[in-house]
Amino acid sequence: MSFSRRSFVGLVSGAAMYPLLARPSYGLSQQRPTIRATAELTNFGDLARASEIWRFMDEQGQSLIKGVQGDMLDVSIQNDLPEPTSVHWHGLRVPNEYDGVPGQGYEPIAPGENTNVSFKLKDPGTYWYHSHNRGWEQVARGLYGPLVIANPAEPQIPEFTVVIDDWTIDPSEALDWSGLGNPHSWSHGGDQGNITTANGQWQPTIIVPSSGYFRLRILNAATARLFTPIVEGLKAKIIALDGFGTRPFDPQDRFLILGPSQRIDLLVDASSLSGEMIEINEGGFPLFFLSATGDPAEGGSDISAGFTDYHPPELMPETSAAQKVELYMEGGAMGSMMSAKIDGQDTGWDGLIEAQKFWAFNGHADGGPDPLFRARVGETVDLRIINDSGWPHIIHFHGHHVQSRRNEAVP
Repeated sequence: MSFSRRSFVGLVSGAAMYPLLARPSYGLSQQRPTIRATAELTNFGDLARASEIWRFMDEQGQSLIKGVQGDMLDVSIQNDLPEPTSVHWHGLRVPNEYDGVPGQGYEPIAPGENTNVSFKLKDPGTYWYHSHNRGWEQVARGLYGPLVIANPAEPQIPEFTVVIDDWTIDPSEALDWSGLGNPHSWSHGGDQGNITTANGQWQPTIIVPSSGYFRLRILNAATARLFTPIVEGLKAKIIALDGFGTRPFDPQDRFLILGPSQRIDLLVDASSLSGEMIEINEGGFPLFFLSATGDPAEGGSDISAGFTDYHPPELMPETSAAQKVELYMEGGAMGSMMSAKIDGQDTGWDGLIEAQKFWAFNGHADGGPDPLFRARVGETVDLRIINDSGWPHIIHFHGHHVQSRRNEAVP
């Protein structure tokens, strides 16, 4: 696949380990590349019977998009699936017409149709793209891909992208989709599978350099599972969270926390592997392995000083006169919510169950008649989020970047 100058570059195999070059190469082309939403068979490396999943891929079966900050992404999206789909560029600052949310200035891509996408890659980091039409089903079926934007100001070292996910296999060893969208899943912690994969494989081994430093980008593509991979024995520092670079710091208690859609980048000193294999563990079971048997990486000195906070001035909020807003979340099984409004009418828990409305924001189970807030362009909003449910939640603000501040009064 080739691209025009300063346009987006490559897609790397979705079934493989998503290896990345230190500096991606760029070519000249007169043709816009196509990414297809399509179906394929997989057995997760002989773990299950061959079953159909959905994927975004190019003509070479590749799904990782990679580029450099400042490039233009210019692709055509073709829908070869039997139902409409969309593409949301998760974490990227894109024009609203490309945000991929049906009904919000965006029309789904009908079966057999295609649409063109073109925008600038403004911010470096680890991101991903995924369906946002029936996302609870289409993303769970595998309709996503990682998107990596290199920062030319950072040290150029070998890097590897690992996409972790979970799936449900039934007693016949086939993929089971029956839990998607059922009331039990929606009212609890979502549909969580009974196997986990890394880059579409069960407990794969990733060959990394035998010495020097390398970058490990980890993305949680699961729709509900909170992953807590243990990195015990790995000399690594966190250098980016959800795409944005940060001054290197040690993982707390030697494990990572990745909610659905979250990303963490690690700077790993390969010398800590001593040329051996190390297990990245999740819930008492191997998630994937790192084998330090690859070619040595250049440089042996500490390069962590080359990574720092990424704070574009236009994204730094002015908080002195911020509009203050509160978002109160409640509901779900094992919660305390007894009623909420639907179409402006108070509805008890039995009525909410009948309507399959298990969650509420600020007392409304249907979103409410009004926006959460209105603001002028450039205005800062100080949003206080309260989770009064029995489940952890991830909040994603489409089209915006936020600065998170923990309430120190809350343990």
